[in-house]
Amino acid sequence: MSKRGKTVQQLPLETACIELQRAVYEISHNSRKRLGENLQKFVALQGILEAELQLCMMTVQINSLDYVRNNVIALNSVASSSQKQAEEMRQPDEESVNVSHGTEGLRPKPHVEVAPEEMLGNFWAKNSHLSQEQERSTEGAGSRDGVSESGDEIVP
Repeated sequence: MSKRGKTVQQLPLETACIELQRAVYEISHNSRKRLGENLQKFVALQGILEAELQLCMMTVQINSLDYVRNNVIALNSVASSSQKQAEEMRQPDEESVNVSHGTEGLRPKPHVEVAPEEMLGNFWAKNSHLSQEQERSTEGAGSRDGVSESGDEIVP
């Protein structure tokens, strides 16, 4: 149907061709207009989406940096407190040293590794009265010159 309300069959051929050309023009014009509008909307949406994507990427980057920064701070805190604990464990409590010695500012002697043989020798040297008592007790039991009745040597 045309705009005038007549059917294509009622119009002469020439008028029908003109009406057809107008219809095609209107369709193409409307299509171009719609295409232009849709293209403008698409470009606008594309710009908005690109801006949103950039914002998201920046947010992720900032959050990642914050996460890493917070973890580094936490690790530094743990390392610092562990180091302080280790130092405290290495140094005895100065108050207890001061109380036990009755003076301030004294530091305990450093720990020195001593071989077991030296420890035993030091024990007998410090406790020589014990070795003398042992000799007296073995003399009365019938031992001779540091040798027991069974023949084993007595080591002071």
